[in-house]
Amino acid sequence: MNKVITLLILLFAWPVHAYEFAEKWTWEDTAFESVFVVLAVVDWGQTRWMAERNYKWDGIQYPECNPILGNKPSTGKVDFLIPLGIIFHGFISMALPSKYHVIAGEYEYDIYPRKIWQYIWIGFEGATVLGNNSLGARIEF
Repeated sequence: MNKVITLLILLFAWPVHAYEFAEKWTWEDTAFESVFVVLAVVDWGQTRWMAERNYKWDGIQYPECNPILGNKPSTGKVDFLIPLGIIFHGFISMALPSKYHVIAGEYEYDIYPRKIWQYIWIGFEGATVLGNNSLGARIEF
């Protein structure tokens, strides 16, 4: 858990424009955050379904791959931590600057921390949902 706290501190601390919390938030940012939330809710439903079966169906035992949840989290733990993660994701997205100008010697370029954060997590959640689906996990609340 200390690693998670350290990671959250670093994510909140490094943006030099964090004082602009949620400023320059665009329709595109809302769309990407919405895609993440939909995927995370589907993952939540699949994880609940798996937890209710003690991560075993069709005669096969499956591990939970999220290290924060642990190997076989209870439905209660899933119902607490996944929504909390969705909320934290939104806050981190709002705290990250939309654009950061970098000067490295004679080179100048822009990076987009908020978009990078959202793209990575959309990709991760999308892969997780597809992987769960391929194992036969259903969505259940």
